[in-house]
Amino acid sequence: MSTVKACLDQNDFSPKEQSRCNKFISFLAVFALVNFFFQYTLFSTDLSIRTFIKPAALLQVVVSLSLIVVSLYIYYKNKVLHYLLRLLPCVFVSMILMNIVSNLLGAAALVLWCVASIYVNRKYFKILALRKNYLHFIVWCTALIIVGSVIAAALTHGIVTPSTVNMILFIGLVEGLGSTALLWQLLSKEIAAGQTFYEAIRYTVLIPTTFMFLLGGLLTAVPIKFFSGEYLFGEDGNDYLQMPESK
Repeated sequence: MSTVKACLDQNDFSPKEQSRCNKFISFLAVFALVNFFFQYTLFSTDLSIRTFIKPAALLQVVVSLSLIVVSLYIYYKNKVLHYLLRLLPCVFVSMILMNIVSNLLGAAALVLWCVASIYVNRKYFKILALRKNYLHFIVWCTALIIVGSVIAAALTHGIVTPSTVNMILFIGLVEGLGSTALLWQLLSKEIAAGQTFYEAIRYTVLIPTTFMFLLGGLLTAVPIKFFSGEYLFGEDGNDYLQMPESK
């Protein structure tokens, strides 16, 4: 952890937020390339290429673990972990109740649960709507994945051959690098507007996570600690997405 801290600390990693952002994005791009290389060697029918499976697998493990450690450190620094842990009890109980409701009353009851959740949490959705750049990023990433999936389905016609597998892997690589490029564009724009790298990453993670939570978070209407909206998000009008230090 001390090594990671030295790499990410503002004084050691970079004196500028943009430089920190660029290095993190480069890390994500390397991860996408390494993942593609491993999958390519795994599914290749060429024996000369399959000889690289073990080193490719080892490289993927090293890069993946490094990315996990770095991400956890970032999420600790920008209080994302604190935020998610606060939501955890409500998420756990909500999932149990939603499963019970679905089994007893069917899918229609589950839909009604979500509709009621949206109504109950409408004031919290308004906070999410303030971050339009982040919402645009999510929309573009979703569109990229959908387009990639449609292209893959159209080109392969459901037939699995070595060439179609390679095509799917390549499309996956394009999606990964494309999403990384969109993330770099978003972070750079927000940093230029005055946010720190940690703040921008916090919003990038919390906006989609909170959105999904609010879709089923009907228990926020219950005035009990660990469940109530006031406990989880603060008083009405509070910008709960902000880092605590910046309030």
